[in-house]
Amino acid sequence: MGVLSLLGDRLQVVNAGVGEAGRPNTWVDIGAWRTDQHVEQYARQVIRSGGRSEVVDINIDREVSKRIYAGCGDSCDTRAPTVRVEVLRTSLSRWRRDNGLDYLVLFVRSDNSRALLGPLATSKAGVGLGLIPGSVAVARSATVFAFVEAIVIEAETGQVLTSTGFFNNGFVDAGVPTPAAGRWPEGGEAVFSRAIRQQLEDGVDVALEQLGLLGPVAASG
Repeated sequence: MGVLSLLGDRLQVVNAGVGEAGRPNTWVDIGAWRTDQHVEQYARQVIRSGGRSEVVDINIDREVSKRIYAGCGDSCDTRAPTVRVEVLRTSLSRWRRDNGLDYLVLFVRSDNSRALLGPLATSKAGVGLGLIPGSVAVARSATVFAFVEAIVIEAETGQVLTSTGFFNNGFVDAGVPTPAAGRWPEGGEAVFSRAIRQQLEDGVDVALEQLGLLGPVAASG
């Protein structure tokens, strides 16, 4: 079993403020957070400690990984782009040959289309990782979200075997500064990084269990 995360290096900042309907949603760079590397490391650790499978380490050309998402045009702020798993076929063959890979767990961006609860359930925004700024004036905490799909792919055929998703929300004190004009004010970035990582770790735990990758191996016969 191998693990690959392609959530990317951008965080969506969603406009959900009263009286601010004209403001567009924005994105801020979070490359320094090394989010994909954290998800991969955490998922491998969870599978190794309580999983049904051996875990092999794999490496991917990040330029290849960028092509996994089909273009979404003007809808990129509201819906996650289509995932093209066929882009990984050459890599899957190489990992199968060189690393003994049988199956790949792939984490990709999802959106709020299946979110039933929380502040983004009725919003037209909410893709991948993001936040909704809070307000000290109205005592509204900031919200962080992680909308992620987990896909299991068979290395030999490149076929998707099953998938699940997690749509987690968390909260950060309204007094913690949020990004402005694409930049992080001093004192805010570290807090939101920790909050996003917590949502991702909680979601990975649930996703791996739902995919049947945790727990003792059932006895045969």
